[in-house]
Amino acid sequence: SPIPNRILPRRKIISRLQESIAAHRLVVVSSPMGYGKTTTARQFSEKGEWRRYYFAVPVESTDAESVCDLLGRDLVAQGLRAATTLRRMGFPQSSLQAASAIDILSAGSPSILVIDDYHNCTDTALDTFLEMLARQGNGNFRILLLSRIMPEMNLEEMEFAGIGSGYEQNLLTVSRDEAKE
Repeated sequence: SPIPNRILPRRKIISRLQESIAAHRLVVVSSPMGYGKTTTARQFSEKGEWRRYYFAVPVESTDAESVCDLLGRDLVAQGLRAATTLRRMGFPQSSLQAASAIDILSAGSPSILVIDDYHNCTDTALDTFLEMLARQGNGNFRILLLSRIMPEMNLEEMEFAGIGSGYEQNLLTVSRDEAKE
C-alpha cells in the first residue's frame, strides 16, 4: 500500500515567519531544495490576514523583463487589479517608472506576494527593484522570496532599517518534537 503523504507540522517556523512578515516588507527564505520552503509558505499563507498572491519563477525565465511579464500575467489571473496596469508598464526602466510601480503596488489592501523559485531569475535588476519596493513601499504590500540561494540584496542594511530580513536553512529546521508528531 502507498505511504500516506504527511506534512510535518511547522508551528514554530510559521510563527517566526508571521512575526517577520508583520515586521518587514521583504522577507527572504533561502535553503537547498527539499527543506520545505514552499510547504511552509503555503501553510503560512493559510493562516494570515493578508491577501496572498503566489508566483513561481519558471526555470527558463532568467531575465527580469520576462519574469515581470509572467508575474503580471499570473497576478492578473489571481485577481490583483493593479497587475493589468503593471503588465502594460513592463519592467521599470527608470527610477520614475519604478516609483510609479511602487505606488501602484502599495495602494491596495494588505497583500503579500510570494515569489517561489526566485533563484531561477539571475538578473540582478529584479533584486534591485524588489529592494527598492521594500524600501519605498508602505505596509500594505509585503514580499516573501523563496530561493535556493540568497539574492544580491543588502539584507543586513534592510534588517537594520526594519524593512527586510533574510533567513537561511536553519529557519526551516524541524525540532525533534515536531518530527515525532
